[in-house]
Amino acid sequence: MTDHAQEALQRVLNLHRRSSAVFSWRDGPRYEDPCPECDGRPGVHECGCWAPRQIEYVCAECHRLGSGSRGIYDYTWPCPTIQALEGEPT
Repeated sequence: MTDHAQEALQRVLNLHRRSSAVFSWRDGPRYEDPCPECDGRPGVHECGCWAPRQIEYVCAECHRLGSGSRGIYDYTWPCPTIQALEGEPT
């Protein structure tokens, strides 16, 4: 793969990344990367995270595009873009 193609792929992966969507009335949606220690598992963890159930991750870019779109975007993780890049059927 050429350097240009690798850079383009990295830009796509930076947009279409696994994250949790947190909504703020003041700022709107914010996208947080999974905790490297607990990965959003239920319970209270030494890393400081806590959750009553497993966090459901979304694709940050597809969720951003889909906010207010009345459900025309599939923003579950992995999104169709990541599935296509990884060669998985959509």
